[in-house]
Amino acid sequence: MIFRQLIVVLTALFLLSACEKTIIPPAQEAQHLTTYLKQSYVEIDRAPLELSMSEVWKSVKGQLVEDTEGLRLQPEDEVCGMKIDVDFDAAQYNEIHIRLKTDAGKKLRFSWASDLVPTPPEHPENDARTEPLLANGEFQTYVVHLAPQDAPTWTGRITAIMIQPTDEVQESVVQSVSFHYKHNEEIFRLTKGVITLETLSGTQPPWTLTVPPKGVFSARISMLERAWKGELKGTARFLVEVSTQEGQRVRLVDRKLTPDHIFAHKFWVPISADLSEYAGQEITLHLNIDNCGLPVKDFAVWGSPVVVSATPEPEAIPVVLISLDTLRPDHLASYGYDRVTSPFIDKFAKEEAVVFEQAIAQSTWTLPSHMTMLTGLYPHEHNVTPFTKLAESVQTLPEQLQDLGYVNGGFTGHGWWLRGNRGFAHGFTEYDNPISAFRHIHETLNRTMFWLDVNPTSRRFLFFHTYDIHSKLVTDRYPYPYQPGDIEFRMYSKDVKENTHFVAGQKS
Repeated sequence: MIFRQLIVVLTALFLLSACEKTIIPPAQEAQHLTTYLKQSYVEIDRAPLELSMSEVWKSVKGQLVEDTEGLRLQPEDEVCGMKIDVDFDAAQYNEIHIRLKTDAGKKLRFSWASDLVPTPPEHPENDARTEPLLANGEFQTYVVHLAPQDAPTWTGRITAIMIQPTDEVQESVVQSVSFHYKHNEEIFRLTKGVITLETLSGTQPPWTLTVPPKGVFSARISMLERAWKGELKGTARFLVEVSTQEGQRVRLVDRKLTPDHIFAHKFWVPISADLSEYAGQEITLHLNIDNCGLPVKDFAVWGSPVVVSATPEPEAIPVVLISLDTLRPDHLASYGYDRVTSPFIDKFAKEEAVVFEQAIAQSTWTLPSHMTMLTGLYPHEHNVTPFTKLAESVQTLPEQLQDLGYVNGGFTGHGWWLRGNRGFAHGFTEYDNPISAFRHIHETLNRTMFWLDVNPTSRRFLFFHTYDIHSKLVTDRYPYPYQPGDIEFRMYSKDVKENTHFVAGQKS
């Protein structure tokens, strides 16, 4: 089946009537907090922590023998492991490197205990990480990643670790074990409900900037799931403060989240602060977490914190990309159709727009076509499929605009193919993608208008996608191939009581 899209690229928000509102300062002055902190993290240089391979290790369900190759773990009649008591801050390291060899097995297992989660590492319900095992009798180095979002209890002071070299009753030799810190080039993005944001966890380094005219700080806040599940339930206060060169310190935001009691706090909660009284001044913003007695602070996260300006600037150009999924040009009057199907598009095409008579899609369906739109790459170059995602090294249009000081919002009407974790969220200050297969255009529009209201700047990029025109599969929920849901919009299907041409198994 061939899918087609009509893509409208605008240099003014004609459809959403917001072009006269606001604008961010020139690109060289625009500051984006996520970019600032990414530059800071690159500078971290931390020496590895090498663990001694000696008698301090203890065997678990097996015998441990030290020889010239390392520590030889000999099982008796059960899968066995080896553990050691340690004492270091989990935040100092985000990888463990284990060099071992064995002749059989499919995976190795690494587990730990901490002062916050004191369950012994050998306990079967303890949090653990596994890695595929190359069981060929030769030494291999395995790298286990320990980022907090992947290993929820890798936090606090680590008190013990355990290595299970193989998941079979098989002898193995562990030659070395070391902990490392590696800067992660990938941006941490977190999806809460339908919204995906670039995310920063815990208290942040101070952020110094010159406040633009009518400056506005905005962000969303939330907590990771382990803040209301398991042993580490708790709350957190999000504190945004400003300090000036004169030594003044003022609290702008003080918001407490209790996700264990308030359901809405499990999702993204918007916050904002007016910075207009500091216009032209150099200030320092402090984004702090008060953990309210919770032992750790990285359960609390900031989503896409940014400062924009609400001062009009005529040369600032908002950019809008509207995708009407499967709208055919030969069914638009502006392209010669004899029925009045799109009076507003026709008026815009006649009075203000440049109309292209030829447009070639780079793929026949939604996912690769839209990734091409946002990257400028052919499908075989961006290589995004239902089974692969976009590489972080590929710069998208939103990322390029973000570097120029734009804030970017993406709002889609289809849930599956345009998922943010496929790479569509790259560079968006906010990417809003439905959980269900389809979302009504009115709901998508309402979310878009809210985003425009809380981001008062004309230096912004909007990607607006709707699936309502698309021929959906015929179900009880969608009884027509085109079903807008509201009877007043069913111009050509309102008199159709039963459509037999699109029922599965029948031919027209």
